[in-house]
Amino acid sequence: MSDLIHIISFFTGFQEGCPIKIITDSIGKQLPRIKNSVHELKTGYNIPRLVDEIYAGKIRIGGLRVIFIHAGTNGIDYRVWGGRLTWDQRLKEMEQEVVQLHKAIRTFNGSAFIIFSSVLPRPCDWNHTGQLVVAFNQYLKLFSRRHKCGYAPFYTSYVHKKDEKSRDPVTGRERVVVKRGTPLRHFFAIRDKGLHLNLSGGYIFTSRVRALLETRELQIMVRRAGFEG
Repeated sequence: MSDLIHIISFFTGFQEGCPIKIITDSIGKQLPRIKNSVHELKTGYNIPRLVDEIYAGKIRIGGLRVIFIHAGTNGIDYRVWGGRLTWDQRLKEMEQEVVQLHKAIRTFNGSAFIIFSSVLPRPCDWNHTGQLVVAFNQYLKLFSRRHKCGYAPFYTSYVHKKDEKSRDPVTGRERVVVKRGTPLRHFFAIRDKGLHLNLSGGYIFTSRVRALLETRELQIMVRRAGFEG
C-alpha cells in the first residue's frame, strides 16, 4: 500500500504546469507535443555542453517532476576521439560525463525522477563505435540502477535480435551470417550513410518516448527504480 501511496503522490504534481522536461539532441526533432511536458532540442550537443548550460541556468530544471535525457550520440562520434583514444578509454571519459550530468541536475533539483535514454547505434561508423555504444549503454543501465534513475533501452529497437542464416549459392551449404546486435540499416538515413535516423527510425523513437511518458510505463519505471522523490 505504501508503494501505491507514493506513486499517487508523485504523479499528483502532473496536474500543475509542465512537470516533465525532455532534453534531446537532433534525434528528437520529430517529437510532437507530449502531454505535460516541455521539450528542449539541443542539436549537436554533447553531454559536457548540457552540463555547462545547466550550471549557467540556460537549461532550467528546477520544479520538474521528471527529466528525460537523450544525449551522448555526439560523444560517440569516432571523429571526436578516434585520433587520440581507444574505445575503452573514450568509455571512461563518457562515464565521467554521465556522473557530472547527474551531479549538475541534482544541484538544482533533488527530487525529479531522471530518465537516461540509451544511445542508438551508428551505421556510419559502427566498425569503430559498436563496442563503445554497447558498453556505454550497459554503463548507463548500471548507473541508473545505482542512483534510482530510469533507463530507457530504446537501442534494442534499432539492432538485429538474432543472427541470420543463408545458403551458399555454390556449395548449397547453410551458413550463419552474424547480425545480432548490429544496426538495422533500414531505420537510418541513406544520404549521410546512417549517421541519422530516417522517417521510419524517427517514428519508432517518437512512439517509444510517447509510450513511456504518456502511459503507465512511467509509473512502472518509477516503482521499479525504487525512487523516492
